[in-house]
Amino acid sequence: MTELIGQWKPNRREITRKWVTPPDWLVKSKGLPKIKSTRIIAGQPEWEFSDKTKRDWSRILVAFLSAVDKSIENMEQAMKMKKEDLDKEMEILNFWCRLLYYFVTWEAGIVEDLLMKTNMVDGITTTFMSMRTGNSRCLFTLNQSLSYDR
Repeated sequence: MTELIGQWKPNRREITRKWVTPPDWLVKSKGLPKIKSTRIIAGQPEWEFSDKTKRDWSRILVAFLSAVDKSIENMEQAMKMKKEDLDKEMEILNFWCRLLYYFVTWEAGIVEDLLMKTNMVDGITTTFMSMRTGNSRCLFTLNQSLSYDR
């Protein structure tokens, strides 16, 4: 799923432009792709969500999904190796699941719009969702969010 979203090439007009005020957790998250069109209004940053920037936003979603996937792999490896840092790996997984949840449920509706108003996930069904372990609840939650009536 992450790879398919990452390879998405927007090719049609779908999104009505809107400016959103990014929450602190998103602004302060390091290593995320940047939104190309931003502005400051009354001292507040605003980021554009439009056809011009929808690819940028999808790359942020991919970054969160990839971080969760990598954290699951690290935690599984720590479990197999019976490493003492399993608690640390679980905390990291929890951190990335939390950020993914915040992004998916953010009131600006960016992820919902990407899923519902663009061709980003055309042809992708929930059966392709990565369900690596019985403990990957955050991916299951995203899986459920992809089950919106289209």
